[in-house]
Amino acid sequence: MVDYIDSFRLQSLRKQGVLVDVLQHYRTLNVRHLLAENVPLYYFWMNEMGNHLCFMCLSPVVLQAYHDACKVLDKAEVFGADMIGFQDEIDVIKKYDNFFQL
Repeated sequence: MVDYIDSFRLQSLRKQGVLVDVLQHYRTLNVRHLLAENVPLYYFWMNEMGNHLCFMCLSPVVLQAYHDACKVLDKAEVFGADMIGFQDEIDVIKKYDNFFQL
């Protein structure tokens, strides 16, 4: 596992960031705060995480849709309404707080 993580070459990035086990640390991890402070956040998306609606904001599909919307609209940030076809996911995401709680 160490070799696998090392293969990401995280040490070559400008800010080292934080590698987290979301399933283990979600109760104490404030993802929004880390991102607001421009701290790179790395995690493995595991199929088990997809079974928990609280982690939908971390889903690779949702994140890719967000970045695609930014690119298409030529904006640095977009709102949920700008992510066409993802309104159900956005509604779910809005229900949870910074610690993935309802």
